[in-house]
Amino acid sequence: MAGLGSGVTEAIIVNPFEVVKVKMQANRAASAEAPSTFAAAKEIVAESGYGRNGLLGKGITATMGRNGAFNMIYFGFYHSVREYVPVLEDPRAEFAKKFALGLAAGTLASCCNIPFDVAKSRIQGPQPEPGKVYYRGTFRTILMVYRQEGYVNKPEPLSFLVMHKKPFAASEHCTRASSQKCSDWVQAAPSSSSSMRRSTTCCSKHTPTKKTDPSS
Repeated sequence: MAGLGSGVTEAIIVNPFEVVKVKMQANRAASAEAPSTFAAAKEIVAESGYGRNGLLGKGITATMGRNGAFNMIYFGFYHSVREYVPVLEDPRAEFAKKFALGLAAGTLASCCNIPFDVAKSRIQGPQPEPGKVYYRGTFRTILMVYRQEGYVNKPEPLSFLVMHKKPFAASEHCTRASSQKCSDWVQAAPSSSSSMRRSTTCCSKHTPTKKTDPSS
């Protein structure tokens, strides 16, 4: 549930940027000179405003489903399976284990959230008939695509999405493990320094000092 909540929160924040991104990609295919990000956002607001079909709300339900499903399955699978896999003493073997778990979790999550990703692209992208909203609603769009194109009509988007998510998913936990080790080392460093200072002070107290003769 924590993964689902984080994905939904993430979707609310990034959805305007997703709308602008899809708009810019569509314009790039139609014209040689693509507008800037601010210009594309300004054009969307001028045409559709900020509401359901505008900058903030267009395709937000599909984006929430995509990000929420991915985070819920990815983090749930990884942390559940990790408890049953023993910790390896070899650092390289432990690194390979976490990398493999991340790949498996990212692949499973990508396969489960791709219907929402397809619906998001259809809703936010160019419509078949200019001036008419053809794709409206997440589940309605998923059903329309299924009826018109089937369940596995074009496997290329699935393979692209899996290859897009898997390296990130696999490297995330490896990077997190390395960061944790660095954090542990930094936290242990001050105590080691203080111990060295105490040891030096103690030694200096017990070391006899050589007295000099005033007459010499």
